[in-house]
Amino acid sequence: MSQLLTSQIAELSAALERSRCELDAAHDQFQAILDAVPGGVSWLDRELRYLGINKHLADVFGIEPQSFIGQRIGFLNASPDFVHFAREFFDSRDENLIGEMPMAVGGEKRHYLIMARKYRGGQSALFVGVDVTSRKLAELELQYNAFHDKLTGLPNRALFLERLNASLHKSQNRANYLFAVLFLDFDGFKTVNDSLGHSVGDKLLQSVARRLEGIVRASDTVARLGGDEYVLLLDDIDDLSRATHIAERIHRAMRVPHILDGQEVFLSVSIGITLNTGEYKHTEEILRDADIAMYRAKSSGRNRYEVFDRSMHDATRKRLQLETDLHRSIENHDFLLHFQPIVNVKTREISAFEALIRWNRPVQGFTWPQEFIGVAEETGLIVHLDRWVLRRSCEQMRDWIDTFGAHCCPAQVNVNLSSRHFSYPDLSAFVAGVLDETGLAPSCLRLEITESALMDNVENVAAQLRDLAELGVKIGLDDFGTGYSSLSYLHRLPLDSLKIDRSFTAQMTGEAQNLTVVRSIVLLAHGLGLQVVAEGIETEEQLEQLAQLNCDFAQGFYFSSGVSAEDAHKILARGVVL
Repeated sequence: MSQLLTSQIAELSAALERSRCELDAAHDQFQAILDAVPGGVSWLDRELRYLGINKHLADVFGIEPQSFIGQRIGFLNASPDFVHFAREFFDSRDENLIGEMPMAVGGEKRHYLIMARKYRGGQSALFVGVDVTSRKLAELELQYNAFHDKLTGLPNRALFLERLNASLHKSQNRANYLFAVLFLDFDGFKTVNDSLGHSVGDKLLQSVARRLEGIVRASDTVARLGGDEYVLLLDDIDDLSRATHIAERIHRAMRVPHILDGQEVFLSVSIGITLNTGEYKHTEEILRDADIAMYRAKSSGRNRYEVFDRSMHDATRKRLQLETDLHRSIENHDFLLHFQPIVNVKTREISAFEALIRWNRPVQGFTWPQEFIGVAEETGLIVHLDRWVLRRSCEQMRDWIDTFGAHCCPAQVNVNLSSRHFSYPDLSAFVAGVLDETGLAPSCLRLEITESALMDNVENVAAQLRDLAELGVKIGLDDFGTGYSSLSYLHRLPLDSLKIDRSFTAQMTGEAQNLTVVRSIVLLAHGLGLQVVAEGIETEEQLEQLAQLNCDFAQGFYFSSGVSAEDAHKILARGVVL
C-alpha cells in the first residue's frame, strides 16, 4: 500500500514539475512576446497593482521588472492621465479601449497611444503604450501648415475664413455685435520684387506682417492671403471709427521705411473696409466686398482706404458683365470701325484717317470706347481688339486706294496701339503679316502709341518700335503732354509725328498758358524733325491759331466726327479737301 502511495506521489510530483516547467516556459514565452513589443507593456489588476511589465517599460524607468510586482501604479509618479485612463477602463464595461495622451518621460513630454484589453473576467488588464511623439509632432506641423502662411507665420486664408465664420455666427446670435474686415494690397510691391529680387521681397512681406501684428489687439486676426495681400479681422468693435482708425495707423506705420539688407524700402497700401451687416450670410461675401472696396481705393489714387457701400458692388457687377460681353463680342465680331479725318492745316486736304473702334453690344446697343477700353486694357482683351482694328483698317485703306487711286486718297490710316502689345515679341511679325495679306504699303500705316506705353519698359518698347519702323511703318506719339513727359526719350524713338492732346487745344483761344504750351510743343517737334497733329479742334479760330503756330495737321469735330467706312467713302468721293 505504502509502495503504491509512494508511486502515486512520485507520478504526481513529476506531473507538477512538468506543469511548472510548462508554466515557466509559457511565462518566458509570454514575457518574450511582451519584451518584443516596441512600447511599454504593463499588466495590472483591478486595484491598479502591477502584475508585470515588459523590459521596454522597465528600461524607461530604470528599475528591474521584479520591483514593479505588487506596487500600485502611482509608485513611480505615473502620468495622471494614464492613471485616470486605467481606472476608467476597469470601471467600464468595455473589453478593449484605445486612447492617446501626453506623458512626461525622463523629464521630456511625449505622446503615447494606449491600447488596453481585459482578462480573467475583468480582474486584470494588459496595457500597451506606443510612443507616437514623432507622428503627433508631424500631425501638429501639418495642421499648423494647413492653417498658417509658411513665409510670415500668419494665419492663412483657411484659418482666416474659419475665424471670420465664427465672428459671423456671433453677429447672427448677439445683438449689437460688430466686426470689421480690412483688405490690404500693397502698392508697387511688384517693383520691389523686380528691382531688388524675391529674397528682399520675402523679407519685406515678413516685415509688413510684424508691423501689422503690432497694430491690432491680440483678439484680432492678421492673415496673409498670398502675394502682397493681407486681411485683418477686427473682432467685437464699437463702430466704424475703430476700423478707420486702424487703417490710418497702418498708413502711418508704412510711412516708416523698411530696412532690408541695408537698404530703405518704402511701401504704401490700399485698404478696403467692410462691416458686418444683417445682409451677410457667408464669409466669402464679406471678403469679396472688402476686396471690392480695396480696388476702389487703388483706382482712386492708391495709398488710401475706402469703406464698402452697395454702389461699389453694383459697379463691380456691371464691370463683370461688361468683361463677359467683351469676350462674347470678340468671338461674335460685334465691333465696327469709324474713321475721323486728319486735315492739313494749310491746304485743308485730308492727309489721313484715324481708325476708331465702335462696339455694338447685342442688348445695350452702341457703347462708347471710354466705357470699355479701360476694361479691355486691364484684362488684356485690348490686344485682340487692336489687332482686329489693324487688320480691318489696312483692308479698308487698301480698298480706298483700289477705288480712288493712291493720289486721291489720304497718305495713311492711323491705328492706336495699346502698351499691352509690347509684351508680345511677335508684334512686328504680326504687323508685317497683315500688311502682306492686305497688300498695303507699310508707308500707308501709322501706329499711334501713348506716352504711358513708354514708361513700363523703355528699352523694350524702343526696340520693337525700331523693328516696326524698319518695315516702313510710320510711328506717332499720341496725347503728347498728358503722360510722364517723354522729352528725354523722343530722340531715341523712331517717331515721325506728335499729337497734341485736346486738353491743351480746347482752351487755346482763351488761355495764354495753353497757347504757350502748344507753341512750345510745335517748336520742339519741328526741332526734332517731327510733324505735329493737334486734336480736339472745333472752331475756325483754333484752326487759324494753329496755322500761325505752323502746326502741320488738325483733327476734330470742326472737320468731322468719326464716321462709318461708307460715309468716309462718300467724303473721299467728293474730294479730299474739307
